[in-house]
Amino acid sequence: MGAMIRHMLAITSVLLSTPAVFAASLDDYVGEWRGTGTFERQGSQERTGRLHCRLTIARHGETAIVVRGRCAAPEGSRGFQIRIVETPDGALGAENVAPANARPKTSVGTLDGGGIRLRGDDGAFSTHFLLSDPASGEMRMQSGASGGGNSESADVGLKRVN
Repeated sequence: MGAMIRHMLAITSVLLSTPAVFAASLDDYVGEWRGTGTFERQGSQERTGRLHCRLTIARHGETAIVVRGRCAAPEGSRGFQIRIVETPDGALGAENVAPANARPKTSVGTLDGGGIRLRGDDGAFSTHFLLSDPASGEMRMQSGASGGGNSESADVGLKRVN
């Protein structure tokens, strides 16, 4: 019996000392978020600078969320809207709803311990979008797009405001 208790204590010790990695659910992202970060553009209009962003993430049915965002830099602002759906097999599908000319229109991805990760490619344009795990009330939004000889990227730290 003593060996069995020592074995169970050893297993418990290992489990308690191992950091837990839990996948977030789409519900964890729902809320208002604000933050600042940086952007970089390369190509015909090269530029770097600071961004101020706000996101509103709302539930859209049982298996989807809608991310509405607006980011502002000294030369102007840009809004976006992405509808993200979790499929029965746990994968993500997304549609770039706004702006109307966003390319590519769709992307695919995953939701895991690192957060939401989306990638899209229509042959002429490619995008990536990441929202890190929001468990601490903070998350990172990283995005990028390339095509037509231009590329842009953004990295923004966000805090939940509600």
